[in-house]
Amino acid sequence: MMFLVLQKSDFVPAQNLSRMSLSPKEEVCIVDEDNNVIGKADRAVMVNCWLLRAFNLPHRASYIVIKNSSGKYYVQRRTMIKDYCPGKLDPMAGGVVQYGEPMDVNAEREAEEEMGVKNTPLRYLTTFYYGDDHSRVWGGLFDCTFDGPLVLQEEEVDEVLTMSADEIFARRNEFTPDGIFAFEKYLRLIEPESK
Repeated sequence: MMFLVLQKSDFVPAQNLSRMSLSPKEEVCIVDEDNNVIGKADRAVMVNCWLLRAFNLPHRASYIVIKNSSGKYYVQRRTMIKDYCPGKLDPMAGGVVQYGEPMDVNAEREAEEEMGVKNTPLRYLTTFYYGDDHSRVWGGLFDCTFDGPLVLQEEEVDEVLTMSADEIFARRNEFTPDGIFAFEKYLRLIEPESK
């Protein structure tokens, strides 16, 4: 198996990005089992309060599959300071939806913040539910093709690898579980397009 590993030095420096990731004071949208908004919580509380983490609050997040025109997927390695799955690979960009923020706006913001993907249309595919002992999330799934320079967000992304779907699945144990779940859903959705 061959895949390309890109290091931070291979990318355009992340200077003067117009938006930054959620600050500790920004509010996260909390939802019920049917994806209805039932409240909000400060990001700092979601991340740092062991009691709320123990309750595994359901929330919303965007999942953006980004591939190049050669059909390879951009795979992120999460930084070690991430509270969820530090150091793991993730087959997509994305992030937690702020209270009152539309899912498509969140997806555009996250793609730009994490990877520097902007002025590129994102295609909405579906909304799905994922739940395990560590995360309960309603995910909005998007995709795009991007060949421009990547601009990595240092606080969130250590490196980017370009990989095929087969290469991703061969290393599935190195990936975030929700990312693999969303990627499998993505491939099932686009399969009719590739025939």
